[in-house]
Amino acid sequence: MDAMTFGVLGGGLEPLSDRAGAELTLRDLEIWVRLGCSVEERAVPQPVAVSARLRFARAPLACASDRLDDTVCYARLAALLAERAGRRPYQTVESLTCALVEAMRGAVPEETRFTLEVTKLRVPVAGLRGGVAFRLEG
Repeated sequence: MDAMTFGVLGGGLEPLSDRAGAELTLRDLEIWVRLGCSVEERAVPQPVAVSARLRFARAPLACASDRLDDTVCYARLAALLAERAGRRPYQTVESLTCALVEAMRGAVPEETRFTLEVTKLRVPVAGLRGGVAFRLEG
């Protein structure tokens, strides 16, 4: 038994794959998308920041195996989100977020819950410097 395979919990040893409470977070993935109210705003791709928090029912097997096939590959997830965002223009950040949530649902284990947030960084509103964000649960 090694530290990668077992963790100390309540004074005893428990396999890490049996532990609940595991999370994986993607922070501020930059994706270029055609997003905006007007045709002119949607004509030029602009960056949005996508963040996702995945909550696993059990710790991924990769905790013990160190194998990419035993977890959610965040590089594949990032590529999937970028591909889905680039499929078409969006008028609202809400619609874009819904499309990305649907894409993620098919890419993570069924028992995995997640939150996805899209931040539109460049908004045509005077003084709104931090952008606008919309978040959905998946």
